[in-house]
Amino acid sequence: MEEWTDAPEIVVAIAERLNEFDWHEAEAVTQSLVKRLRAASQAFPRDEASQVLKQLRRKRQFSLMTLVADALRVRGASDPTVIRQYAQALIDQGQLDLARLMLAEIAVESDTLTREQKEAKGLLGRIYKQMYVNVNNPTDSAQQANLRQSISHYDFVYAKAPDEYWHGINVVALLARAERDRVDVEGVRRKDFREFAKDILRRLEEQEADKGDLDYWDRATSIEAHVALGEFVAALKAARKYVLNPAVDAFECFSTQRQLREVWQLGDRADGGSQDAGPAALILAVLDSALLKRSGGEVQLRARDVEQGLQANFSGEPDLPFTWWQTGLERCKAIARIEDKYNRRRGSGFLVRAGDFLDEGGDERLLLTNWHVISKDRQHPLSIAPGDALANFEAAGCTFQVASEMVAYKRDLDASLVRLEDSKGLEGHCPLEPMPAPFDVSKKQKQRVYVIGYPGGRSLSFSIHDSVWLDFDGTRLHYRTPTEGGSSGSPVFDQENWTLLGLHHKGLQTMPRLRGEGTYQANEAISVTAIREAFKTARRS
Repeated sequence: MEEWTDAPEIVVAIAERLNEFDWHEAEAVTQSLVKRLRAASQAFPRDEASQVLKQLRRKRQFSLMTLVADALRVRGASDPTVIRQYAQALIDQGQLDLARLMLAEIAVESDTLTREQKEAKGLLGRIYKQMYVNVNNPTDSAQQANLRQSISHYDFVYAKAPDEYWHGINVVALLARAERDRVDVEGVRRKDFREFAKDILRRLEEQEADKGDLDYWDRATSIEAHVALGEFVAALKAARKYVLNPAVDAFECFSTQRQLREVWQLGDRADGGSQDAGPAALILAVLDSALLKRSGGEVQLRARDVEQGLQANFSGEPDLPFTWWQTGLERCKAIARIEDKYNRRRGSGFLVRAGDFLDEGGDERLLLTNWHVISKDRQHPLSIAPGDALANFEAAGCTFQVASEMVAYKRDLDASLVRLEDSKGLEGHCPLEPMPAPFDVSKKQKQRVYVIGYPGGRSLSFSIHDSVWLDFDGTRLHYRTPTEGGSSGSPVFDQENWTLLGLHHKGLQTMPRLRGEGTYQANEAISVTAIREAFKTARRS
């Protein structure tokens, strides 16, 4: 009987957990596979082995890739695809020397290169490129040699396979970097990177006209070719098309973003071609937003990041990821870090429209936070009295004193509503509309919630990693979106429109389940619907 009849199901199970950002379950399924691989008497099927590694790579789960690839090799799998993917995982974890030794097994130079030989040569180019940008010392002779080695590897493949555009565009990028860094690259066939970029771009345009579209890596190549020519508006348009391709996942977004930041130095150069505003910076913003949606994670923001995002105007496709990101950025200006007069950071809070929570409240902006963050007479031992509290709106660049009188509070809902003194100019708020889709525990594609706040009292951050919405009982929301001390009082948003759902107030490793018995790892928020009803009822009574 075949030992691996369930191999296709294993691939599907890992892919599903990854696509749901359920990192805990993805790791559990992968670790179970690794355990079976180490005890197996038969080799895991080649195609499924490659698919497992590919799925892990797409979500940048490189440590799990390493575990699987190592277990496959222990069982005698010497397939070049597995070796190459193993090396890829090592490179992205910074283990460049070990990866280089592995790639040498398959990167044999010959007149006719197999697919894996081409991939291996390209990854060797990547290793030398990474070594050069990591040290970032163009006057060092060893680093100059690394730059020349990288160009040589990429150019070797492109000379034999001129349709392998990603090798060619790396030559372009490295020649441009050599020119900026004043590094001599003697022995390279091509010296004029601009003419090289024009040639690649012309061929890509012909290919797109013939086929009607480009595959995603060729589209990424076109971004770089336009950057090489200083055509940032065209590069921005190409970036928009790139991130809209459903085949582009976290790995692809990060790889393109890394190339633009580390090699092309977008955002860091002082030559006028890559300033912090304008199309050059917006290319990175588009990739950042796509990466955020495809991988999850905490993203820290500076005030100018918010400003640049809000200044961007991407009309056109309504489902463009940047539009979603831009809406999230709009919420940032309404979210404050709660501090005391000694600058001790106690939590988060956010602006709401008074009329959404109080009868006849109107359009005045009030601050909603946890009762255990701000409470009258410091009724909670760790809270701040309202008159001693400050609301620091980092993204808006302003801080306000909290008025000494509470507007409303509900201890059992861990909610405090306060007024800010002299808060003119604060117009944003966290809206309750449009109405989000109701929680549905039966949905196969799990719903998600996102948190914006000041985890650990640090800078304003998005938290969307492992963001599955676990349950809802009408008053409490449970979710896995990570938080820390300092996140107390943060707004919890739905996944589609950044509509306000809840007020985050705690997290536990052993949170009692809302349905059935037992516990799970979860964070908890109080529904804003429950809070607003409690506030309005209290003021009517």
